[in-house]
Amino acid sequence: MDKEGETALSKAAYSGHYHVVHYLLDSNADVHQKDKDGWTALHNACSRGYFRIVRLLVERKAEVDARSKMGHTPLINAASKGYMSIVEYLLDEANANPLIKNSFGEAAYDVSAAAGESYICEMLERAGRKCWHLHHPGGISNPGNKRASMFGATYDLLEFHVSVIVILHENQRSASLLGLSRPQFSENYLTKNDHRGPWSLHPTGEPKTKEM
Repeated sequence: MDKEGETALSKAAYSGHYHVVHYLLDSNADVHQKDKDGWTALHNACSRGYFRIVRLLVERKAEVDARSKMGHTPLINAASKGYMSIVEYLLDEANANPLIKNSFGEAAYDVSAAAGESYICEMLERAGRKCWHLHHPGGISNPGNKRASMFGATYDLLEFHVSVIVILHENQRSASLLGLSRPQFSENYLTKNDHRGPWSLHPTGEPKTKEM
């Protein structure tokens, strides 16, 4: 352990040395050890985008919702850097809690929204809604549940988060058949469910439209 409290395992995870991490875990390295900032090896791997190491650490029982001194979780780290596959794995396979907030009042959704990661935000919103109803049952269906009524009956994205992403998708179409004129952005040149000019980076490669 160095003066910052970092162990060989945490350094290997940060640097992406999968086989070293594997060897250290087989040698009984403490997967829960934190450095002076409260970061674990899993925090490091998530912040650097090393999916194989993340999966290995989780399989070796690393604490998925471990919080640093500033309240950051591995999920928050991955979401803030845009590592979609890691976020998806932590949510779907490791059951990470997307509603945990750091010391700044930010959940994974907030840091993802601040980074402009719209598709990660979509995943986190779905997971957050599911987690909310799991941990805050009641509300309308159980008005006697004081804890549920305190948080609200439903997951309110605008109320719960400090940052909410707003994405405007526009389709541009030339006014001329030859496409030589300046693109027009008026309602005369926009049609609902128009797939000819999608501005989208959806991971499936398919256009993504939304009714307004």
